[in-house]
Amino acid sequence: MAARRRNGSNADYPMETVTRILKEVKERPMSRRQGAPLDVALMAYGAKQAKKVGIKERDIPRLIHESRTRHRTP
Repeated sequence: MAARRRNGSNADYPMETVTRILKEVKERPMSRRQGAPLDVALMAYGAKQAKKVGIKERDIPRLIHESRTRHRTP
């Protein structure tokens, strides 16, 4: 099984690529100093996307509950 691309396309990454990336991350993990700017950028991106679709902070618990309910196995 291959991994889905983040951009929502139906194309998959080859399993060799996924395996190589995971191996590299295990061998050379990112430091906190390297990860901090990425965290900031990711939070800004998430805030922008939430604003775009009209999600408010008060909606988060309900959305999490709905998502977990959908993904729970019977």
